[in-house]
Amino acid sequence: MIMSSVSTRAISTPSQPGMAAPKPATAAQPVALYTPAAIGWIAFFCTLPAGFVLAALNYRRAGQGGRGLFHLAGAFVTLGLLGLLIGDAGALRGVLGLALEIAGIAYLVRDTRAMRRACRATIGVYDASSTNALFIGIAVLIATLALMVWYVGRVIG
Repeated sequence: MIMSSVSTRAISTPSQPGMAAPKPATAAQPVALYTPAAIGWIAFFCTLPAGFVLAALNYRRAGQGGRGLFHLAGAFVTLGLLGLLIGDAGALRGVLGLALEIAGIAYLVRDTRAMRRACRATIGVYDASSTNALFIGIAVLIATLALMVWYVGRVIG
């Protein structure tokens, strides 16, 4: 039987050159998450995709990147649905758009409350800046408007 010349004790000793000492276990730092009210108001005034972007940021900060990607996908699906509604004429467009907006905001507020409750129990939560949420919402609003202008110009032209 061939034995390794390096012992287990030599590998785990932090005093050897090039090896770092193990970090002591520390409690998880609380994370800054946007409040359900901030996400709801930004989604209402800036656009529904802005609310989905803020929710995705919340999930990324909480260490749940997969759910964050799900919410980013929700932002793109919402943009697609809004794009389809642009081509529709009449009162149906307004009713469908309003229903989409209300359902999306209700989902985001409820989901954010549940996520914050779960994070509060495990890692701790404090409120992120609503001003930052507003700036993100305005940026997404501008991007959404630019995309819609491009889409309408392409459909009409």
